[in-house]
Amino acid sequence: MQDLGDGGYLIVARSRLPYDVRIVSRALGESRQPGVIDASLSGDLEGYARWTLKASGAGCSLVYDQEVKTQKAMLNALAPVARPAFRLNHSLMMSHGQAGLRIFLAGYSRAASRMREMRSGG
Repeated sequence: MQDLGDGGYLIVARSRLPYDVRIVSRALGESRQPGVIDASLSGDLEGYARWTLKASGAGCSLVYDQEVKTQKAMLNALAPVARPAFRLNHSLMMSHGQAGLRIFLAGYSRAASRMREMRSGG
């Protein structure tokens, strides 16, 4: 992910199939609901995404929703016959993204715990 400034980020989603998806995500400003982040998506995918965070036990849950249309001519042309492969590929990409996010957050959680210990003299 590359910070483009002005609240924009370039995201390159790597694929098992021979293509990558390049998306620019921009926050849509302050949400009316706490724990909700809305963003516009442009590039190879056009539409919007929403991240919803909710307290869940000792942690939280994250729900990711998106509504997009593909803008890659090749993908649109192949969609009628390649839809099952695209669905499987999307599922794999989302699973790998979830795994990466869990690893990132686990490291963050350990670092935050160490900081609390250091502050308390532990």
